[in-house]
Amino acid sequence: MITQELLSSEKGKNIILPEDLDTTNFILSLYEQDDLDITEAKTFLKNYISVKNPMEALALNFIAHNFQYYKQTGDTIFYDLGFDNVYGSIVEHSVLGFYALLKEFITPYKDDWKLKQVRTFNPLNNCFEERDSWVSEKAKMSIEWAAGSRMIATIICSEFDKTLLSLNKRLYDKLDKKNLALFYDMEDFEELTGSDDYRDLKNTLLL
Repeated sequence: MITQELLSSEKGKNIILPEDLDTTNFILSLYEQDDLDITEAKTFLKNYISVKNPMEALALNFIAHNFQYYKQTGDTIFYDLGFDNVYGSIVEHSVLGFYALLKEFITPYKDDWKLKQVRTFNPLNNCFEERDSWVSEKAKMSIEWAAGSRMIATIICSEFDKTLLSLNKRLYDKLDKKNLALFYDMEDFEELTGSDDYRDLKNTLLL
């Protein structure tokens, strides 16, 4: 059984690696790469904004994708983090990985979760069925794996939306025409849109 006591014990320290409980790679894996190389856009944007956590790094990937796509096609894309995608990724997660996500996102009882297998008899097929449930004694609650996945997916999508909005606002405040001209051909933009107001470009990309 995975408990905080196990993680703090010598046995736990010997069998569980720090990366087993690291959610950074999971969060960043929610950005689905396509054939578009966003390296140039990310490098440009990092001149004006720094990321402080995995959720901000994920949001920056989406913003950079939009910046790069617009530069190459003259069009924008709709970016968001779909619930089904996040939920599916969580459901497929390992027990340790799920425990890490549970501790990270289901608060305030971060250290109280325990995994318990509940064995119940099903008279319809005359056999016992086992279900994995996560239990918090402090919160006096238990959630099944699928229910926990839905909760975490909802929280991640909500936090992503708020983080994306925050990064967009911070970039909007910092990017002016001179800065944008380092990445975009402003003459092409004016010719394409018939507008010489760089705020139209910012509105297109960041609102």
